[in-house]
Amino acid sequence: MELLLGIILVLGGGVVMTAGVTGSSLASVVKGAPDHARAAAAGTTTTGGASAQQVNTATGVAAAPGAVNAGVASIAKSKGWGASQITAWLGVIARESGGSLTATNPSSGAYGIAQFINGPSEYAVYGGNSTTVPGQLTAMANYIEQRYGTPANALAHENTFGWY
Repeated sequence: MELLLGIILVLGGGVVMTAGVTGSSLASVVKGAPDHARAAAAGTTTTGGASAQQVNTATGVAAAPGAVNAGVASIAKSKGWGASQITAWLGVIARESGGSLTATNPSSGAYGIAQFINGPSEYAVYGGNSTTVPGQLTAMANYIEQRYGTPANALAHENTFGWY
């Protein structure tokens, strides 16, 4: 079954617009984006088996794997973050790792869903576990809260500087 997408994505400082794109691969949708942004949206900038993500046409945010979406919703609720913060957090995840538990940046060594620069051990620093989706999301949420206060602030930084 083919999926009809009509989306606008902001990637790597540029806007990629598509309308009525048929297919299930986000990679084909973001052909005009810079290499790193196009690959990040498709979940391919990293190693570890991240696959192309579908886009939520209501938010324009790449949908992360189901376990990631469920974990984000649960952790966000525990922190008092509402729908707009969930959308922002998923935006950071989409740009950083595409939701892959084992994503590894080939140039920096950043690892996992949160793309922590110090690798798997950094998840424990922020109260999480690098081997599970909930553990990685917990650490990412704690990091975001400590450094930026909210996912919206983290996403604003991500959109401005290309990292959070």
